[in-house]
Amino acid sequence: MRVLYIDELFLINLAADYFLLLGTAKLCGVAAKRRRLALGAVIGAVYAVVAALPRLELAAHPVFRVLSAAVMLLCSFGLRKKLLRYALVFFALSAAAAGAVAGLELAGGGAVIARVNLGVFAVAFLACYAVITLIFRRVARSGAQYAKLAISLGDRTITLRALIDTGNTLRDPVSDRAAAIAPASEIAALFPRDMRKRLLDALRMSPIDALPLLDFTPVAFRLLTYDAVGIESGALLCFIPDDATVDGAPRELIVAVSPNELADNVAYAAIISNDE
Repeated sequence: MRVLYIDELFLINLAADYFLLLGTAKLCGVAAKRRRLALGAVIGAVYAVVAALPRLELAAHPVFRVLSAAVMLLCSFGLRKKLLRYALVFFALSAAAAGAVAGLELAGGGAVIARVNLGVFAVAFLACYAVITLIFRRVARSGAQYAKLAISLGDRTITLRALIDTGNTLRDPVSDRAAAIAPASEIAALFPRDMRKRLLDALRMSPIDALPLLDFTPVAFRLLTYDAVGIESGALLCFIPDDATVDGAPRELIVAVSPNELADNVAYAAIISNDE
Protein backbone atom coordinates (compact mmCIF):
# COMPACT_ATOMS: atom_id res chain seq x y z
CA MET A 1 0.00 0.00 0.00
CA ARG A 2 1.38 3.38 -1.00
CA VAL A 3 1.51 5.98 1.79
CA LEU A 4 1.47 9.71 1.06
CA TYR A 5 2.80 12.06 3.71
CA ILE A 6 1.13 15.45 3.56
CA ASP A 7 4.24 17.42 4.53
CA GLU A 8 6.35 15.67 1.88
CA LEU A 9 3.63 16.07 -0.75
CA PHE A 10 3.39 19.78 0.07
CA LEU A 11 7.15 20.36 -0.11
CA ILE A 12 7.55 18.42 -3.36
CA ASN A 13 4.83 20.43 -5.07
CA LEU A 14 6.03 23.70 -3.53
CA ALA A 15 9.52 23.22 -4.98
CA ALA A 16 8.22 21.95 -8.32
CA ASP A 17 5.70 24.77 -8.79
CA TYR A 18 8.21 27.43 -7.82
CA PHE A 19 10.75 26.26 -10.39
CA LEU A 20 8.04 25.93 -13.03
CA LEU A 21 6.88 29.50 -12.40
CA LEU A 22 10.45 30.79 -12.28
CA GLY A 23 11.25 28.99 -15.53
CA THR A 24 8.13 30.49 -17.13
CA ALA A 25 9.23 33.98 -16.08
CA LYS A 26 12.74 33.42 -17.43
CA LEU A 27 11.61 32.01 -20.77
CA CYS A 28 8.93 34.66 -21.28
CA GLY A 29 11.24 37.51 -20.30
CA VAL A 30 8.72 38.82 -17.79
CA ALA A 31 9.83 40.50 -14.59
CA ALA A 32 8.16 38.78 -11.67
CA LYS A 33 8.84 39.33 -8.00
CA ARG A 34 10.11 36.26 -6.18
CA ARG A 35 7.54 36.63 -3.41
CA ARG A 36 4.74 36.52 -5.98
CA LEU A 37 6.23 33.39 -7.52
CA ALA A 38 6.47 31.89 -4.04
CA LEU A 39 2.81 32.73 -3.38
CA GLY A 40 1.82 31.02 -6.63
CA ALA A 41 3.86 27.97 -5.64
CA VAL A 42 2.17 27.84 -2.22
CA ILE A 43 -1.24 27.90 -3.88
CA GLY A 44 -0.23 25.02 -6.15
CA ALA A 45 1.14 23.02 -3.23
CA VAL A 46 -2.00 23.53 -1.17
CA TYR A 47 -4.14 22.42 -4.10
CA ALA A 48 -2.02 19.26 -4.52
CA VAL A 49 -2.58 18.35 -0.87
CA VAL A 50 -6.32 19.01 -1.05
CA ALA A 51 -6.66 16.95 -4.25
CA ALA A 52 -4.92 14.00 -2.56
CA LEU A 53 -7.11 13.95 0.54
CA PRO A 54 -9.68 11.15 0.92
CA ARG A 55 -13.23 12.08 -0.09
CA LEU A 56 -11.92 15.07 -2.05
CA GLU A 57 -10.97 13.18 -5.20
CA LEU A 58 -13.23 15.52 -7.20
CA ALA A 59 -10.65 18.26 -6.66
CA ALA A 60 -8.25 16.28 -8.89
CA HIS A 61 -10.59 16.69 -11.89
CA PRO A 62 -8.82 18.30 -14.89
CA VAL A 63 -11.12 21.33 -14.70
CA PHE A 64 -9.96 22.09 -11.15
CA ARG A 65 -6.34 21.44 -12.15
CA VAL A 66 -6.60 24.07 -14.89
CA LEU A 67 -8.34 26.49 -12.51
CA SER A 68 -5.62 26.05 -9.91
CA ALA A 69 -2.96 26.70 -12.55
CA ALA A 70 -4.83 29.85 -13.63
CA VAL A 71 -4.89 31.14 -10.04
CA MET A 72 -1.17 30.38 -9.69
CA LEU A 73 -0.35 32.32 -12.84
CA LEU A 74 -2.55 35.26 -11.85
CA CYS A 75 -0.90 35.48 -8.44
CA SER A 76 2.57 35.19 -9.95
CA PHE A 77 2.29 37.53 -12.95
CA GLY A 78 -0.90 39.52 -12.47
CA LEU A 79 -3.58 40.09 -15.09
CA ARG A 80 -1.67 40.71 -18.32
CA LYS A 81 -2.57 40.59 -21.98
CA LYS A 82 -0.01 37.83 -22.56
CA LEU A 83 -1.13 35.69 -19.63
CA LEU A 84 -2.38 32.98 -22.01
CA ARG A 85 1.10 32.72 -23.55
CA TYR A 86 2.61 32.46 -20.08
CA ALA A 87 0.14 29.66 -19.36
CA LEU A 88 1.20 27.76 -22.49
CA VAL A 89 4.86 28.04 -21.49
CA PHE A 90 4.01 26.95 -17.93
CA PHE A 91 2.17 23.85 -19.17
CA ALA A 92 4.99 23.05 -21.61
CA LEU A 93 7.53 23.23 -18.78
CA SER A 94 5.26 21.07 -16.62
CA ALA A 95 5.14 18.44 -19.34
CA ALA A 96 8.95 18.56 -19.70
CA ALA A 97 9.41 18.19 -15.96
CA ALA A 98 6.94 15.31 -15.84
CA GLY A 99 8.96 13.65 -18.61
CA ALA A 100 12.13 14.06 -16.55
CA VAL A 101 10.48 12.38 -13.56
CA ALA A 102 9.17 9.59 -15.81
CA GLY A 103 12.71 9.12 -17.08
CA LEU A 104 13.93 8.65 -13.53
CA GLU A 105 11.15 6.15 -13.00
CA LEU A 106 12.27 4.11 -16.01
CA ALA A 107 15.91 4.35 -14.96
CA GLY A 108 14.94 2.93 -11.60
CA GLY A 109 13.07 0.00 -13.05
CA GLY A 110 9.70 1.68 -12.76
CA ALA A 111 9.85 1.93 -8.99
CA VAL A 112 11.01 5.49 -8.35
CA ILE A 113 7.55 7.00 -8.21
CA ALA A 114 6.42 4.40 -5.71
CA ARG A 115 9.13 5.46 -3.28
CA VAL A 116 9.15 9.12 -4.30
CA ASN A 117 11.00 11.57 -2.11
CA LEU A 118 11.82 15.25 -2.17
CA GLY A 119 15.35 14.63 -3.41
CA VAL A 120 14.20 12.79 -6.55
CA PHE A 121 11.85 15.57 -7.58
CA ALA A 122 14.37 18.27 -6.67
CA VAL A 123 16.98 16.68 -8.95
CA ALA A 124 14.48 16.25 -11.79
CA PHE A 125 13.14 19.78 -11.67
CA LEU A 126 16.52 21.44 -11.12
CA ALA A 127 18.00 19.53 -14.05
CA CYS A 128 15.05 20.44 -16.24
CA TYR A 129 15.27 24.11 -15.26
CA ALA A 130 19.04 24.21 -15.85
CA VAL A 131 18.82 22.59 -19.29
CA ILE A 132 15.99 24.87 -20.46
CA THR A 133 17.76 27.98 -19.15
CA LEU A 134 21.02 26.98 -20.84
CA ILE A 135 19.29 26.37 -24.18
CA PHE A 136 17.40 29.65 -23.90
CA ARG A 137 20.56 31.65 -23.15
CA ARG A 138 22.41 30.12 -26.10
CA VAL A 139 19.53 30.91 -28.44
CA ALA A 140 19.46 34.45 -27.12
CA ARG A 141 23.20 34.90 -27.60
CA SER A 142 23.00 33.61 -31.17
CA GLY A 143 20.56 36.33 -32.17
CA ALA A 144 19.31 39.40 -30.38
CA GLN A 145 20.97 40.65 -27.21
CA TYR A 146 19.06 41.42 -24.06
CA ALA A 147 19.72 43.08 -20.74
CA LYS A 148 17.98 43.48 -17.39
CA LEU A 149 16.65 47.03 -17.09
CA ALA A 150 15.70 48.29 -13.62
CA ILE A 151 13.82 51.59 -13.26
CA SER A 152 13.18 53.21 -9.88
CA LEU A 153 10.84 55.97 -8.83
CA GLY A 154 10.65 56.74 -5.13
CA ASP A 155 10.50 53.45 -3.25
CA ARG A 156 9.17 51.50 -6.25
CA THR A 157 11.29 49.61 -8.77
CA ILE A 158 10.34 47.59 -11.85
CA THR A 159 12.67 45.18 -13.63
CA LEU A 160 12.17 44.49 -17.32
CA ARG A 161 13.89 42.32 -19.89
CA ALA A 162 15.08 44.80 -22.51
CA LEU A 163 16.17 44.37 -26.10
CA ILE A 164 19.50 46.06 -26.83
CA ASP A 165 18.77 47.89 -30.07
CA THR A 166 22.00 49.07 -31.71
CA GLY A 167 19.96 51.17 -34.12
CA ASN A 168 18.17 53.03 -31.34
CA THR A 169 19.58 56.57 -31.28
CA LEU A 170 16.66 58.16 -29.44
CA ARG A 171 17.95 60.75 -26.95
CA ASP A 172 16.50 63.54 -24.90
CA PRO A 173 17.78 66.83 -26.41
CA VAL A 174 17.42 68.61 -23.06
CA SER A 175 19.34 66.25 -20.74
CA ASP A 176 21.22 64.35 -23.51
CA ARG A 177 20.18 61.08 -21.87
CA ALA A 178 19.66 57.96 -23.96
CA ALA A 179 16.05 56.83 -23.99
CA ALA A 180 14.71 53.53 -22.74
CA ILE A 181 11.29 52.69 -24.15
CA ALA A 182 8.82 50.75 -22.02
CA PRO A 183 5.06 50.11 -22.28
CA ALA A 184 2.55 52.01 -20.18
CA SER A 185 1.31 48.74 -18.65
CA GLU A 186 4.73 48.22 -17.01
CA ILE A 187 5.46 51.86 -16.14
CA ALA A 188 2.20 52.18 -14.20
CA ALA A 189 3.62 49.92 -11.47
CA LEU A 190 6.03 52.73 -10.51
CA PHE A 191 3.15 54.90 -9.30
CA PRO A 192 0.81 54.66 -6.28
CA ARG A 193 -2.11 52.29 -6.74
CA ASP A 194 -4.72 55.03 -6.38
CA MET A 195 -3.49 56.81 -9.50
CA ARG A 196 -2.63 53.87 -11.79
CA LYS A 197 -5.96 53.61 -13.63
CA ARG A 198 -6.07 57.33 -14.27
CA LEU A 199 -2.44 57.25 -15.33
CA LEU A 200 -2.97 54.35 -17.74
CA ASP A 201 -5.98 56.06 -19.29
CA ALA A 202 -3.85 59.14 -19.94
CA LEU A 203 -0.77 57.26 -21.18
CA ARG A 204 -2.83 55.40 -23.74
CA MET A 205 -4.06 58.66 -25.28
CA SER A 206 -2.28 60.73 -27.86
CA PRO A 207 0.84 62.11 -26.09
CA ILE A 208 -0.08 65.70 -26.95
CA ASP A 209 -3.59 65.25 -25.54
CA ALA A 210 -2.35 63.35 -22.49
CA LEU A 211 0.38 65.75 -21.39
CA PRO A 212 -1.95 68.35 -19.78
CA LEU A 213 -3.74 65.56 -17.87
CA LEU A 214 -0.64 64.25 -16.07
CA ASP A 215 -0.16 67.04 -13.53
CA PHE A 216 -1.34 64.73 -10.74
CA THR A 217 1.74 62.49 -11.01
CA PRO A 218 4.86 62.94 -8.84
CA VAL A 219 7.09 63.26 -11.94
CA ALA A 220 7.22 65.85 -14.70
CA PHE A 221 6.20 64.26 -17.98
CA ARG A 222 7.23 65.91 -21.23
CA LEU A 223 7.28 65.07 -24.91
CA LEU A 224 10.14 63.34 -26.68
CA THR A 225 9.98 63.52 -30.46
CA TYR A 226 11.37 60.83 -32.74
CA ASP A 227 11.95 59.97 -36.39
CA ALA A 228 11.88 56.38 -37.60
CA VAL A 229 12.74 54.92 -40.98
CA GLY A 230 9.58 54.44 -42.99
CA ILE A 231 7.46 56.01 -40.25
CA GLU A 232 6.44 59.64 -39.98
CA SER A 233 7.73 61.67 -37.04
CA GLY A 234 5.97 61.31 -33.72
CA ALA A 235 6.27 61.88 -30.00
CA LEU A 236 6.29 59.84 -26.82
CA LEU A 237 5.66 60.88 -23.25
CA CYS A 238 8.81 60.62 -21.17
CA PHE A 239 10.18 61.28 -17.68
CA ILE A 240 13.46 61.05 -15.82
CA PRO A 241 13.46 58.25 -13.21
CA ASP A 242 15.14 58.53 -9.81
CA ASP A 243 17.48 55.68 -10.76
CA ALA A 244 18.10 53.27 -13.62
CA THR A 245 20.45 50.34 -14.09
CA VAL A 246 21.26 48.04 -17.01
CA ASP A 247 22.49 44.63 -15.91
CA GLY A 248 23.21 46.18 -12.52
CA ALA A 249 25.31 49.06 -13.90
CA PRO A 250 23.96 52.60 -13.32
CA ARG A 251 22.80 54.40 -16.47
CA GLU A 252 21.51 57.91 -16.92
CA LEU A 253 18.37 57.23 -18.91
CA ILE A 254 15.17 58.97 -19.74
CA VAL A 255 12.14 56.67 -19.90
CA ALA A 256 9.87 57.03 -22.93
CA VAL A 257 6.44 55.49 -22.50
CA SER A 258 4.86 53.51 -25.31
CA PRO A 259 1.05 53.27 -25.18
CA ASN A 260 1.30 49.72 -26.59
CA GLU A 261 3.34 46.59 -25.95
CA LEU A 262 6.67 46.64 -27.79
CA ALA A 263 6.70 43.10 -29.21
CA ASP A 264 4.27 40.53 -30.54
CA ASN A 265 6.06 37.86 -28.51
CA VAL A 266 7.26 37.60 -24.94
CA ALA A 267 10.98 37.94 -25.67
CA TYR A 268 11.32 41.43 -24.20
CA ALA A 269 9.30 44.19 -22.55
CA ALA A 270 11.49 47.26 -23.17
CA ILE A 271 14.03 48.64 -25.64
CA ILE A 272 17.35 50.32 -24.82
CA SER A 273 20.38 51.30 -26.87
CA ASN A 274 23.91 50.05 -26.26
CA ASP A 275 25.11 53.64 -26.18
CA GLU A 276 26.94 54.32 -22.94
